[in-house]
Amino acid sequence: MRFTVVLYLLSLSVVSFAQRYNIEIIGLKNGLLHSLVTGIDQDTQGKVWLSTGGGLCSYNGFEFKYLTTRDGLNYTRLTDVAVDAEGNIWAGSSLGLNMVRGNRIFKISKDTIGEVASLGKSNNGVWVLSNRGVFRVTFIKKKFEITQYSLPASLNFALSPIFQDRPLTDFVFQSALNQVYVGHKGNLYKLSNGTFIPLAFHPSVYVNACNENANGDVYVATSDGLYRLVDDKPVKVNHPYASRIDILRFVCIGTKIWCNGKFKGADEVSIHAFDLEDESFIRTLGIKNGLPDTPSKLYVDHEQNIWILTNNGIAILKGDAFTCLTTNDGLIGNKIWGICKVSDGSFWAGTIGEGLSVIGPTRIYQYSTKNGLPDNYVGKIFESSDRKIYVGTSTAGLNLATYINSTLGYSFMRLPLLPNDRVRIDDIVEDRQKMDLGSHIQGLVLYG
Repeated sequence: MRFTVVLYLLSLSVVSFAQRYNIEIIGLKNGLLHSLVTGIDQDTQGKVWLSTGGGLCSYNGFEFKYLTTRDGLNYTRLTDVAVDAEGNIWAGSSLGLNMVRGNRIFKISKDTIGEVASLGKSNNGVWVLSNRGVFRVTFIKKKFEITQYSLPASLNFALSPIFQDRPLTDFVFQSALNQVYVGHKGNLYKLSNGTFIPLAFHPSVYVNACNENANGDVYVATSDGLYRLVDDKPVKVNHPYASRIDILRFVCIGTKIWCNGKFKGADEVSIHAFDLEDESFIRTLGIKNGLPDTPSKLYVDHEQNIWILTNNGIAILKGDAFTCLTTNDGLIGNKIWGICKVSDGSFWAGTIGEGLSVIGPTRIYQYSTKNGLPDNYVGKIFESSDRKIYVGTSTAGLNLATYINSTLGYSFMRLPLLPNDRVRIDDIVEDRQKMDLGSHIQGLVLYG
């Protein structure tokens, strides 16, 4: 049986090893309709919907499907997308609003709803922020119902003809407690009794985004770090890392905040992560770590993967981070075949023809036929209930590893299984009588 090293190295923690990220990049060559991705949402079936500069994409994890003006969209350059509770797909553009319902596309012109800058989820339908105001749009009995709200500030803006310059910090957000917030030109407003009222931030603070955690706590991303709304009053989150960042957009995963933003006084926008309860958890992820371009939005899917939207495709961050080890870090080889974590916390990694590495907390031991390993092909490492470590090889059968000292590490003794000199061990298990069972190329061998 063969094992893959990357699945098990996720839990390895060695201070001296470099931290890298498990990122999947999706771009034009993978089937994305357009490299500029402006919005993202996921339906109840797990399908991801993407608004792009070329139309609307749906992605099921394997393939893309597209909707463009040929299918009935009012414009190809879409500004945002949202999925409502009934599974309708809403997509905004500078020419108005589209709704995909089954195989049909319904539209609301910009003469009615304006140039759509941002969409937000609603209990029924969708919230729309446009240059004509804030709208709540529903689709009932085969027709649209539109309710318009006004803001204390003027919304008389037009979307930039340069699509990349569209406003990224204008938003509309409804919380799980049905509180509705709108951000526009750095100010935050809350819907109260049918009217949007401003929430008081310091004049130097620019509001960029709003979101909530699983407990329903509403947080606000600003040029001055992260704030929490308490009785509609902004209270700054006292976190040393968060206070250094101009936070643009963010998502909450447990007590962790993942955001795109830039350090105050800097120009580069990167992905940052910090834990509100553990100040030692800090992550920074940028183009040098594998992002295809500057991040503009973030989204968490049903499997807790983080989708990072950019002007040049999508990056999907799968898991927080992992430690990647290669020969550059001290492994004896990169062609990993067998992997095992033993009771003392060390990892054993066997290779195809390159030997065996034992990864301890402070160093890596290397073994090959040159220093006592019976075979360089190691496909199985197994620790028994009495803490003996067995090494299965391709041609030298089953071997017992014995610890010598911290300098020399381990010695290896081949165990007599069959008279044949060339015995390949593919797997090792232990039965209830504490006997080790080794399967090899000719069948099953009982040892003990």
